[in-house]
Amino acid sequence: MTRVRFREGSSGRISGVITDIDGNPVEVDQLTSATLTLYDIQTRTIINGRDHQDINAAGLSPSVLNNVSYEAGGIFHFDLQPEVEDVSPEVLGDNRLVVRRRQIERHQPEFYFEYPGGAFFYGPLDIEIEVTRAVRRATT
Repeated sequence: MTRVRFREGSSGRISGVITDIDGNPVEVDQLTSATLTLYDIQTRTIINGRDHQDINAAGLSPSVLNNVSYEAGGIFHFDLQPEVEDVSPEVLGDNRLVVRRRQIERHQPEFYFEYPGGAFFYGPLDIEIEVTRAVRRATT
């Protein structure tokens, strides 16, 4: 398992490779469906509205949808969005603490890709995000 760590409220990037059962890369234009779910492992709370969110960018130029981009060779990147304060209660960012009293929180991204003849799941056994509490300075 790969474990990555980001500070609360920050941005970040997670990358992976979509492959078929034989280990060959699956290109974005071959995808028939692609979704992303992001949740807190302990509470199972969905983070930033990313619940089976559509990330199928096949046919889009550039190949980007809901902060997931694609490159040749089956490579995909998920650009985690920073928290944007005072914009909207719905814009909480991807690296936020669900339970405010925690110092470190474990989040799980799950990617599901379908293509003709198969599917590729990139999730719990592959990657985990640790979000650490940001140190806030007092203002005077």
